[in-house]
Amino acid sequence: MLEARNAELEASHAKHEASHDALEARNAQLVASNAELQRELQKCQVAYKDLQMHVAAQKEAEEGKKAEEEVETVTTKSKGRKRKAETQYHTRKASKAVATISFRSRESTKFADESLTVQQMAEEEQLSLVPSTAGVTLKPSQTKEGSGTLSTSKDSYQKMTVEKLRALLKERGLMVKGKKDELIARLRGK
Repeated sequence: MLEARNAELEASHAKHEASHDALEARNAQLVASNAELQRELQKCQVAYKDLQMHVAAQKEAEEGKKAEEEVETVTTKSKGRKRKAETQYHTRKASKAVATISFRSRESTKFADESLTVQQMAEEEQLSLVPSTAGVTLKPSQTKEGSGTLSTSKDSYQKMTVEKLRALLKERGLMVKGKKDELIARLRGK
C-alpha cells in the first residue's frame, strides 16, 4: 500500500512538474511578448511626440496666416476705397466728355448734308480712345437709312436698354473690356 501511495505521489509529482514546465514555457512566451509590446509602445510614444510637434507647428502657421490675412484684408479695403474714388473721378470726366459730344451733335444736325447722328459721334469719340495697332485704322460704321439703330437725336439713345446698347457696341466692334459702361453712358448722354 505504501508503494501504491508512493507511485501515486510520483505520478502527481510528475504531473505537477509537467504543468510547471508548461507554465514556465508560457511565462517565457509572455515575457518575450511583453518585451515586443514595450518596443512598440516606445515607437508609438516617439511618433505621438512627433505628431504633437507637427500639430503645434501647423497651428502656429495657421495663426501666422490669419494675421497676414487680416493685414491683407485691411489693405484690400483701403485699396478698394481708392479704386472707388478713382472710378468716380473717371465717371465725372466721362460725363463731361459726353456733354461735349452732345453739344457737337446738336450743332452738326443743323446742316442736312453734313449731319452726323449721335451714334456716329460716339463711335468717332470711341475710336479716338482705342489705340490703333500695326497701322490699322478703324472707321466708324455707316448707318443705313431705315435701320433700327438710326438716330438723329440723343433721346432715342436714352430710351434704349443697357442690353440693346451693349449689343449695338458688340455689333460695331466697339466693345472694349472695362470700357462698356463708359460707352453706354456716353451713348445715353449722361
